[in-house]
Amino acid sequence: MKISAVNMHSNTNFNGLLVKKSSSSNDYNYYGTPSGNNYSGLYSGSEEYESYIYYPFLWETKAHIDEQLKENNYEKNFPAKQNGEVEVSYIRDTRLGKTLPFTEKEWQAYSEDIKNKFLKLL
Repeated sequence: MKISAVNMHSNTNFNGLLVKKSSSSNDYNYYGTPSGNNYSGLYSGSEEYESYIYYPFLWETKAHIDEQLKENNYEKNFPAKQNGEVEVSYIRDTRLGKTLPFTEKEWQAYSEDIKNKFLKLL
């Protein structure tokens, strides 16, 4: 399980924990309409999916939480441009978890051992 502190804006006081819950990768082929770049109509694609839970620190504002969720929920698609290229999609799904019972400053003061034990509970 990958866990990281989120710090996307330097003027933000509280940044919760972004916990990776799962990920998957899927490669596929499909037949579509032949084009000037692809006479056979055979196309290939790849989809990368990640699922996270965002746990805000105590006293983190609703506006900041909403901003983190917005920035960490997305789908990016890159279509194939020429024969032989692969269409690629990156999907990140981030859900809101429970508010943590401590501030970021308190979290930083904990020992690595305490942090690891707590993270195993998430």
